[in-house]
Amino acid sequence: MMDTITAEPTPVGVMLVEEFLKPLNISQQQLADKMQVPLELICQIIDGSHRITANEAGQLSALFNMSAEFWLNLQATHDRWKASMMISGALDAYDNLVKAVPMLGGNPSKQAYEEALVLAEHLVEHDIDHPLFKIICDKITAYEDSAPEYAEFNARIAELDKLGGYESNPSVKGSSLVKK
Repeated sequence: MMDTITAEPTPVGVMLVEEFLKPLNISQQQLADKMQVPLELICQIIDGSHRITANEAGQLSALFNMSAEFWLNLQATHDRWKASMMISGALDAYDNLVKAVPMLGGNPSKQAYEEALVLAEHLVEHDIDHPLFKIICDKITAYEDSAPEYAEFNARIAELDKLGGYESNPSVKGSSLVKK
């Protein structure tokens, strides 16, 4: 049994191209013509931007001598996987937010700082426009500007600034994040 939590099940479009169109040497245009649908619809099914309907599954089943349930089950399996990924991502975001709450609340501990970095990295990957992104980056920067473990680094930067040999870099010192 396929693990639909970590492994993406085969999308309808991939199955259609790899197991039917290519082996049978059928073009997307020929399939559109046989199904009496616009080529754009076939392209959308193949690229995954259109879920197949029961009618389309019936047409595919007649053309390829497969059951309509085969196509509908393929679509449903992929839909369930996508939904589980969305739920998992939302739960991860919630967990990251809960862990970063002390930092957001003004408790600049090393652990809260590290949890804030995790939240910021999650937001960079999934929702960089989230209203918390700038707030959390500002908290990270404030921590790095005052934390004892960055004191030596901050002192060197200040000394370079005085000597005029350093151009300010907007990078967050302790991570690969960039302030916006």
